[in-house]
Amino acid sequence: IPTKDYYAIAGIFTSTETMFGTAAGVQARQSAPLATLPKDADVPMGPMMTKAEVEAKKANLASLKTGLEKQREEDRKNGQTVPLNQLFYIQQIGTVEKQLSYYDSDGNPKKMAMAVQDRTFARDMPVHIRGEVSKLGDVVPRGTIQVIAEKPLKIAARSSGRKELAEWVASEKNPLTARVMANRVWQHLFGQGLVHSPDNFGTTGLPPTHPELLDLLAGDFVKNGWSVKKLIRQVVLSKTYRQSSAAVEANLAIDPDNNFLWRMSKRRLDAEAIRDAMFQVSGQLNLTPPVGSPVQKLEGNVQQIQRPGPLGMGGGLSGMMETTRRSVYVPIIRDAVPESLELFDFAEPSLVTGSRDSTSVPSQALYLMNNPQVMKLAESFSEKIARSTKTEKDRVNAAFQAALGRGASEAETKAALLFIEKFTKAETTSSRRKSDVERAAWSAFAQALFSAAEFRYLD
Repeated sequence: IPTKDYYAIAGIFTSTETMFGTAAGVQARQSAPLATLPKDADVPMGPMMTKAEVEAKKANLASLKTGLEKQREEDRKNGQTVPLNQLFYIQQIGTVEKQLSYYDSDGNPKKMAMAVQDRTFARDMPVHIRGEVSKLGDVVPRGTIQVIAEKPLKIAARSSGRKELAEWVASEKNPLTARVMANRVWQHLFGQGLVHSPDNFGTTGLPPTHPELLDLLAGDFVKNGWSVKKLIRQVVLSKTYRQSSAAVEANLAIDPDNNFLWRMSKRRLDAEAIRDAMFQVSGQLNLTPPVGSPVQKLEGNVQQIQRPGPLGMGGGLSGMMETTRRSVYVPIIRDAVPESLELFDFAEPSLVTGSRDSTSVPSQALYLMNNPQVMKLAESFSEKIARSTKTEKDRVNAAFQAALGRGASEAETKAALLFIEKFTKAETTSSRRKSDVERAAWSAFAQALFSAAEFRYLD
């Protein structure tokens, strides 16, 4: 890939304005507004502000600006060359201006969203020789990578090229897009893609183990209107997907890594699925999507966030985040990943990760054994099962069914009931009621199911 191809694509993005919605502050001297949506756009509305609240914020903004001017004058008098005392005002002014930009003068929230738009003037990028901004070479027309493009993009002089780039990416003639997506779907369902380097289809990546199969899936994906649902259905209804994970010694000797897909490989659930599973079986999972993001309530002070506590609770997000919601709705902030996700190999937020690691380390077991929130969920789980069963044997079987997707064997039932009996005898004292001890025993049993490998692994 020649250097010029890099600058051909860079020209498209240089000619594009990203509307982040960031406030003006110390690092960004100018704000980046959000895009205003049409009034009839079907999007959730933000919280209302009274007219008095709007006026109060405007007064606060005027006061901050006055304070900034006084501080500047004082710094000039004192010969202060590094305006450290001005930083507070600059940051606060940017934050309040951003807040006010979300509302009209009556306090009604505007319908806004992050978006991109073409800049007023599109421009081509010159090659930066050895990456130096002061050493410029030839100007490169906006375009795409030659080696995988059938023909050069035709971009109008005033257009950024975003539309043309998008049409090329999603073209049935593009040799990469459909294959990459088909490989990602396969990886999600099987644990490993047909191409083992999902974010590298180049010459330095790994070749597909089944090239004809990848081509078939990619071709069908395009024919079916790029429907991910149809692609998933095609794979999960296949004989390959429905195989047992049982090992066959003869096959293990030939293909121990299961590259030829002669069985389903055992694999651990993703971090999000483990967290959601604990909430689900305990009856605590909230499936309702939130309106907006809790991070917005931090009013731009993201750097003040402390590390979240159990299952995403605590820190600067405490009281702002509905932690019983699905993990997909939990806001992820760099350097503040919830412990329940981080311990189970959640992707590093600052990097693009095509394939996550899957580790089994002592800290995971210790978390499931000792975390207060896990214990609370286990208690809710045991109480939920108790309400739907009559006998202790039924209770054990129902717990296994809910947590592991199967009934308990006779040996497992006996072991569980023996555990409950011993726990109750050992913990019962004159100061502690037997009913409370029994409740604690069943909660401990439920927590043991959370800690079981079968709870965390697809078999």
